[in-house]
Amino acid sequence: MSNPIRLYMSMSLDDYIAGPDDRPGQEVGRACGRLFNWLDDRESDGPSGQVYREALATGAMISGRRTFELAGRWQGDHHNSVLLGEGRRLFDHLGGDHIELDLIRRLEDRDVTHLRYRVRQPEETA
Repeated sequence: MSNPIRLYMSMSLDDYIAGPDDRPGQEVGRACGRLFNWLDDRESDGPSGQVYREALATGAMISGRRTFELAGRWQGDHHNSVLLGEGRRLFDHLGGDHIELDLIRRLEDRDVTHLRYRVRQPEETA
């Protein structure tokens, strides 16, 4: 595969991607909507607009079935900082292997910091 794989996620500082009680009609759980406030600035020329345009430029989206279903299949369009304390975590099941990341970009905007990391290959961590 010649193109990079990118993950665009909104996540709280304590590693939650959905609040408690995520279900149809409450897709991101209770009190989790703040994770997506940055989308209010998606049409701007600032950092949030830049990140949004990058996400729109992706060729395809890979999603878990639960996310896909709870998001109402994004109505056919997949392209549509807070502590939650509980809910669904993004990094809950990584396993015991150590994964090294390099921060390659940090953009700050109103109520959000957009971070981009590169995963180090095993030969780079030695």
